[in-house]
Amino acid sequence: DGLNTLTTQNKINDIEGAKPLQVVQGEIKFDGIDFNYGGNKTLLKCLNLHIKPGEKVGLVGRSGAGKSTIVNLLLRFYEVEAGQILIDGQNINQVTQNSLREHIGMVTQDTSLLH
Repeated sequence: DGLNTLTTQNKINDIEGAKPLQVVQGEIKFDGIDFNYGGNKTLLKCLNLHIKPGEKVGLVGRSGAGKSTIVNLLLRFYEVEAGQILIDGQNINQVTQNSLREHIGMVTQDTSLLH
């Protein structure tokens, strides 16, 4: 899953005039995020998450809880339906996707290795 996430081709275009992301501290805010996959069932409703500079975060939950979706929204593989995601105060919808992804590191858990 992690490899698929990192090698997914861009389906979303940068806005005209998008600028490179400028990361100074690394603060991330999910501010009132709503998201669903096009169906009638909302997966995320008014998600608020504040990750402070230098903080390490693990996403834990049952299958289908939205962990991968949160990562995919941060990487802009999907667009949020409401709210905004900010990195150091910059809305990720207004920066280039390449610059965004250059600044994000992710460690996945490969459960196939667990015995």
